[in-house]
Amino acid sequence: IDVSNHQGNIDWNKVKNAGISFVMIRAGYGIGDVDARFKQNIEGASKAALNVGIYWFSYAHTPDRAAAEADFMLKTIDPYKSKINMPVCFDWENDSDNYVKKTYGITPDKTLVSNMAKAFLIKVEQAGYYASNYTNIDYLKRFYTDEINNRFDIWVAQWASNCTWTGNYGIWQYGGETNKIESNKIDGISGTVD
Repeated sequence: IDVSNHQGNIDWNKVKNAGISFVMIRAGYGIGDVDARFKQNIEGASKAALNVGIYWFSYAHTPDRAAAEADFMLKTIDPYKSKINMPVCFDWENDSDNYVKKTYGITPDKTLVSNMAKAFLIKVEQAGYYASNYTNIDYLKRFYTDEINNRFDIWVAQWASNCTWTGNYGIWQYGGETNKIESNKIDGISGTVD
């Protein structure tokens, strides 16, 4: 499952008992913004003996800014390094794209987004974590070069009954607001969860 502040207070023992084996936790976004429930989520998930991965929502507009986001994230997650045994992911989405256009007047392209992902993910690897890129199939094609898609593991978000990405990937997120395979309700979490 994929959780952030949006899921509210989570009963991690109920989540574990519901058959969930791992969780991807949003640690934060941009530079300086830690998810309001990051500490609560990582401590609760770890105490319930779930495997834990991390993602950081990016608002970067340059590779240097993406590297700075990675540095801030790494400081945020460092106290929990021994609890993180799943990927640590770069997450650049539609809101990121819109923010960069509106705030900086930049229209991100494949070269820019790929260079930002590379700058972020290399920092993650250098810190001793397994680096992965979170994205959807449209963005895999439009914003990431083959170098990125082949170099780093991918967490593919495709809300469908099967994953149609033909390239390499390590995680497939198959559900969200519309879940094609199973319920998006998990015991211990109020509301929907990806």
